[in-house]
Amino acid sequence: MARVLILGATGLIGQALGQELVRRGYDVSIVSRGVRPEQLSFPCKVLQWVGDASALPDGALVGVDAVINLAGESIAEGRWTAAKKKRLISSRLGPTNALAQAITASSHKPKVVVQASAIGYYPDAGDAQLAEDSPAAANFTGQLCQQWEEATAPIAAQKVRVALMRIGVVLAHGGGALPKLAKLYNLGIGAAPGSGQQWFSWVHLDDIVQLFMLALTDERVSGPINATAPQPCRFIDFHREMTGRAEGPTLKAPSPIMKVALGEASQMVLASVRVIPAKAQALGFKFRFPDVANALNDLLGVGPLRRTEWMRSAQWLPAPLTEVAKFFGDANNLEELTPPWLNFTVLNKSTPEIQNKTLINYKLRLHGIPFRWTTEIIDWQPPYGFVDQQIKGPFAVWHHTHRFIELGNGTLMIDLVRYKSPVGKLGALAGGWMVDHDVKRIFDYRRETIAKRFKTVK
Repeated sequence: MARVLILGATGLIGQALGQELVRRGYDVSIVSRGVRPEQLSFPCKVLQWVGDASALPDGALVGVDAVINLAGESIAEGRWTAAKKKRLISSRLGPTNALAQAITASSHKPKVVVQASAIGYYPDAGDAQLAEDSPAAANFTGQLCQQWEEATAPIAAQKVRVALMRIGVVLAHGGGALPKLAKLYNLGIGAAPGSGQQWFSWVHLDDIVQLFMLALTDERVSGPINATAPQPCRFIDFHREMTGRAEGPTLKAPSPIMKVALGEASQMVLASVRVIPAKAQALGFKFRFPDVANALNDLLGVGPLRRTEWMRSAQWLPAPLTEVAKFFGDANNLEELTPPWLNFTVLNKSTPEIQNKTLINYKLRLHGIPFRWTTEIIDWQPPYGFVDQQIKGPFAVWHHTHRFIELGNGTLMIDLVRYKSPVGKLGALAGGWMVDHDVKRIFDYRRETIAKRFKTVK
């Protein structure tokens, strides 16, 4: 069994990639700072960073065949102050330098290092297509990515294959740009930045995971490789897909406003960066989601669910699939999983055992207000999952998908809740933050309770 070490495994890409590695039979270790078991969605050995991450933990490379380095503070969060820029640089170069030093000093070298980078490497190029041999931008992101990539030179000097993944904007349920953008569009205030004619280079999370696997396993992959969809789109086209209106007037956020609101970081949405995954295509990589319309249909859904908010949670449990599914298929366990401040009580259900079309009646109190809640079970597929949808209750829409997947020696549990405020856009604008806060609190409690419940199960 091949052993893979991941740096930065707790982020959006790292979690999905960890799941895929375990699914394929890899033995996975991660280096992280104080990660808790309920924060992980795959089984792995956890090695803790010590101090300022200037050195890998002792023994981190023992028996390791490949390293994936995703470490780095998010560049999309907050304004680029001098302090922020310093953190962006140190959070990337620090772990990469530590990895290079460890590999240089180790008698056992990994066969490959797959290193994260970003399409921020490239300049504003208008309509020109940008491939892996295009030059770096002279701005902050261009220089940051260039330094990040150059920090792997000592690794390549050790005869280790190095793949540099220039990642586009990742579209996913569990993080990144899409949840924030969807919220704005649901409120009717989503806007195309600037002229809207600039190019937007994106990639679906499922495809980015498979691109990393390509880099990990295919010896032909070395140096930079663009990890973006083959059909970048203009921001105006992305905007129209988000609104569902192919024609008509378009709400825009003028460039001066974007520059005032975001400062230097506005270049990420105002620059036109038309990136083409030339190397991946030459290697025969097949994208599952080559165009943005299909990607957004997959993530946002179609029909009534498309205009809902959502919360996605993925958690790995050290318990057999059948045991996990049995626990969640018993309505009597819902009270254990629900925070005590909701005063949640199961009243009755329409069938002795849960099945398709079973109705379950509850009562609860939310912010002191009593509610009755009726849920219908649909898509009942034991032991692999089910859906419960609100028939009557405090939300305009509540649609909760439960999925259970065998992973390693345990079970990956995925929850996707689609919900909508009961008082329309105006209510969502005024109090949507409170609804979001409530849903997050409920599922934070649920994660902790589940982790304790299955902690000792083998």
